[in-house]
Amino acid sequence: MINDELLQKMYEQMIFIRKFETKALEGMRRGKVFGSLHTGVGQEGAQVGVANALEPDDWAFLSHREHGVLLCRGLDPKPFMAELYARKTGTFAGKSGSVHIADLEHGCRGSCAILGGTSALATGAAFANKYKGEKRATIVMFGEGSSNEGYVYESMNLASIWEVPLVFVLMNNKYAISTPIWTTTKTTTFTDRAKAFQIPSATANGMDPVEVYEKMKAALDYVRTGQGPYFLEVNTYRYNPHSGSDNQFLYRTQEEVNWWKQKDPIAAVERLLVDKDLLDADKIKEINKKYDDIVGEAVEYANSSPDPDLDEVFTHVYSSEVTL
Repeated sequence: MINDELLQKMYEQMIFIRKFETKALEGMRRGKVFGSLHTGVGQEGAQVGVANALEPDDWAFLSHREHGVLLCRGLDPKPFMAELYARKTGTFAGKSGSVHIADLEHGCRGSCAILGGTSALATGAAFANKYKGEKRATIVMFGEGSSNEGYVYESMNLASIWEVPLVFVLMNNKYAISTPIWTTTKTTTFTDRAKAFQIPSATANGMDPVEVYEKMKAALDYVRTGQGPYFLEVNTYRYNPHSGSDNQFLYRTQEEVNWWKQKDPIAAVERLLVDKDLLDADKIKEINKKYDDIVGEAVEYANSSPDPDLDEVFTHVYSSEVTL
């Protein structure tokens, strides 16, 4: 069972993630953040549950909406925000933006632009770890829309054959951009698909970080035994538009969004901590101010950082050293 210390930690992490992403989205709408920005506001419970189940040496291949996992794993919010602002001081000198950001120091291996393609990268990485005898688990996070791509099925098939230590984490937020899953998929129980590859699976309520943590922990424990991959479906919901720029109410209603907000993971854990006498009104105010300050400093850092130099535009495109 999860202890009170970890529960309090996840509560603060969720507040941190929501404030960071809310400010980033605000920056996008003010023309400060360039490129696409896919926020996971509403999905914080799923992200902290997954992130805290990982060991420090584990690898995570993320999709475009997992900013929260990066923050939980330890990515400094200042260069992170500067990267979103395409500034020289960003994590990748302003060249990756949100979509391709990674944090190799903390095991976050990044994503790729091909829908579902990251599953293939993660399968290869997990195979390499097994081949080299490294005691590390790998996870790959992708959406229910990506799950219809061939890359995912090919990767699940190979991962099962090779018995690699990989957890497939499907973040099911019900909409692939603007397309509801029930219009594109005959079955919306995605764990059924894992059965075709003889991969064990489970489903978690993504609005409950405790449940996500416990089921993610069990999945990681399983793959570490050398028996092969695992499939975890996490049911969650995003409150914001897909990329911060689409009109979400062309494909769903405000009433639907409000219904999901009643299940808000931050509010649910807050109530639990209050009931345990681990949190009160003053402490809630103190925590919110703490992360307002941290995120505010990150925005200030990004705003005051210089743009990349023009003579850097072609660096990091090709390697200067080629080994055949």
